[in-house]
Amino acid sequence: MLNILKLLFLLLTTITFNAFGFDSNEEKMEFCKSITEVIQKQLPMKVDQVTTLNSVICTPTNPPTFIYDFIFGVDSTGDLAKEVKDSVATNSKKQLNIWCSSPDKKMIIDDFKVQIDTKDINGVFLDSLKLDINNCKK
Repeated sequence: MLNILKLLFLLLTTITFNAFGFDSNEEKMEFCKSITEVIQKQLPMKVDQVTTLNSVICTPTNPPTFIYDFIFGVDSTGDLAKEVKDSVATNSKKQLNIWCSSPDKKMIIDDFKVQIDTKDINGVFLDSLKLDINNCKK
């Protein structure tokens, strides 16, 4: 958890210094790449008791997209399949609220897109949350 906080601090601090905006999408892409390189060196990273950040990439969209790949360390095909899927869906709703209500996180999605993909321990797809500033205007 401490590693995630350090990375978030690095990302937010760097974006704060760029709060006046980027001059081009290419500058955003370079920034996105530099942040993902720092994060990748610390992966996989345990986020909580059951969640691991497995990978992060930056895609050359306009604006660039940070794609985070999380593994939810449970089997979603077993007896608790419905509970697991409900839990992930609830978490996605909470994440949307966090990203849209936190000034620091909102500043990130002013200039970038964020995608949070979640799979279970077997690699079974559970959810993909796509965030940009338009999500917050709904």
